[in-house]
Amino acid sequence: MHRRRQTRRGRFQWRTLRNWGIPIALVVGLFWFTNNEEWMERIIPSEPTPDPTVRVIYATPSDVNPTWAYMEAIEATISEVQQWFSGRLDGQTFETLSPVPQHCTLTQPASYYAREGGWDRTIADLQHCASVLYPSRFYAWVIFVDTPFDCEASELGAGWDGVTIMHREDLERMRLRAEEHSGIYDSCTNTYPVEGIPGGVAHALGLPHPPGCEEGLDTCEDGLLMWDGYSIFPDSRLTETEVAALKASRFISPRDP
Repeated sequence: MHRRRQTRRGRFQWRTLRNWGIPIALVVGLFWFTNNEEWMERIIPSEPTPDPTVRVIYATPSDVNPTWAYMEAIEATISEVQQWFSGRLDGQTFETLSPVPQHCTLTQPASYYAREGGWDRTIADLQHCASVLYPSRFYAWVIFVDTPFDCEASELGAGWDGVTIMHREDLERMRLRAEEHSGIYDSCTNTYPVEGIPGGVAHALGLPHPPGCEEGLDTCEDGLLMWDGYSIFPDSRLTETEVAALKASRFISPRDP
């Protein structure tokens, strides 16, 4: 009797392992893969691409109609920024997946993205249009959201390694620049900057703010693109360290003739 009970227990344990072991292993494996961006891109790339590129998206909330003048301004400005980098990186610059920005209609109204938490909400709601993961081996993301900018609450108008997200004031600056007008009034800084787009693109390509600038140290130089130089673009400067970092970036390469 004792040996029979051991056999039944052993059969029960084997049956339990057989019934539940494989599903549990699949769940654990799926969780690991979906939380490992590098493996996800290897196995299920959002779009096949031979070289790392910059992807540009113009996103409109559910209560905002697309402004085609903004689309044209984005295209013109990104092209200008490409040329600007080329002139400072010995003919090297970034390439875009398409010269025309991808349009994405978001699921919520503009106020949903304009307040605190708007960064994560924007990234989440873009997923039905593109698999926005950052930092990515394949893509640097430059995203324009057609939503008003709230100085106190908005998280947009910022960049990080692999992504930058901008708002309607940036879109207006680009539109006016494309129409050869001066920059619009920035209600948050009380200035009339031309645009922060080049610095935003550089953030997406991996450049941080220059050392010492956020701390207000004397080592912070004037006119740097990644600090106060955005207001004098295209006369902004890059440091030697920034030039070297960009040349080493996987997103920078010689321009096609």
